[in-house]
This record gives sequence, structure tokens and C-alpha cells, in this order.
Amino acid sequence: MAYITTDTDIATTLSINKTVQGQQVPGYPKSYSILAAFGGLPEITENDWRKMTSAPRLQRIEAFKAYINEVEQIDVDATQANDVFRASDETPGEVVEW
Repeated sequence: MAYITTDTDIATTLSINKTVQGQQVPGYPKSYSILAAFGGLPEITENDWRKMTSAPRLQRIEAFKAYINEVEQIDVDATQANDVFRASDETPGEVVEW
């Protein structure tokens, strides 16, 4: 089986910083990885993430957001400041065997 590289990666880590009246809350910032085990989903490797097809990837993203919303009591969609897509270091269009 193989996959074709693109010029876009999807971020795998979400960093959360909380402040109260301009002061950082103890224990923050915190980082959460979509690759880690959470909410009953198993840990996966970066390679697993990259090879995941669209539907399972979107399901994991939605489960991750729900998990963060529950743990942190925030709406990830409403508070996310950065785009999850970023430029890839890979050359687009390469066929990679796995």
C-alpha cells in the first residue's frame, strides 16, 4: 500500500493557556496530542495519522475536540486561534510505500 504526499500537514498538538485577570493559571500552558490515547481511543503513531483516510481522521478530530471540551471546559472551535493546517516539509506528489 502507498500514499501520496501533499504540501499540507495537519497539526497534532493543541496547546491551551489559561489566564485570570492577566495572570497565568498554575499548571498552564498544557499540551494535548491527538496521537495520544484519549476518550477510549488508542494511541496512534504519527505515521498512522498521516496514512489515515479522511473519514476516520475527521472522526478522531471530532472525538479529540469533544475530549478537550470536557476536560478543559472550553469550546475548542470558539477558542482556537491557529489554523490546524500548515505547510509540510515533504515534497508534494511523492508516492510513499508503507
